[in-house]
Amino acid sequence: YIGAIAAEMSSGLIAGCTNAMDISEGEYVGGIVGDFDGGGEIRECTNTGDLIIKDAQIGGIVGQVWASDEILIQDCVNNGAVSTTEGTSSIGGIIGTIDGDSGINATILKCINYGNIINPTADSSTVNPAGGITGQNGSANIEGCINYGKVSASHAAGGITGKMYGNGIIKASWNDGDITSEAASVDPGSFSSVGTGGIAGYVDESSIIGSYN
Repeated sequence: YIGAIAAEMSSGLIAGCTNAMDISEGEYVGGIVGDFDGGGEIRECTNTGDLIIKDAQIGGIVGQVWASDEILIQDCVNNGAVSTTEGTSSIGGIIGTIDGDSGINATILKCINYGNIINPTADSSTVNPAGGITGQNGSANIEGCINYGKVSASHAAGGITGKMYGNGIIKASWNDGDITSEAASVDPGSFSSVGTGGIAGYVDESSIIGSYN
């Protein structure tokens, strides 16, 4: 795990922190925290560094969220580019992947992404999601978030999240960025989750409420 402020966080509070350092290596990488596993809060943090890494789970604020207790990420901003140089990754402007099912208890509230989120394909057999807020959302609540950055992915790209499942919710969120993917050229029988959307690329057993593209 690599994070400019903390590599791994299992409880507590990180608030008012800023990262301006570029990061170019790691597996779970965040501008603030690499892995957020447990419970706690991250508030009013900003990333301005570019996170350009080969084959990683990358988020402008947090690389991976795996919440067994209540997690809150609020009023955070990403200004840096988030990109992989090869695929098999999940990347987002705020969080790379929220990895779980309906047991995840995480809320992402009033966060903003301005950076470009680019997840190219290196392996045509792999779905590599990218989103302005989260690359993959496994059951978290995303509310009042905004994306202004360009989002591009191999198979699943969304202005707020690339891939969403497990009773996740997107509410009162807004995308103003360009969204592109290769989903139209992909054989849908070969993959379980492809698509390109202003809010979400792929949605399964989840809700999008009162959001705008």
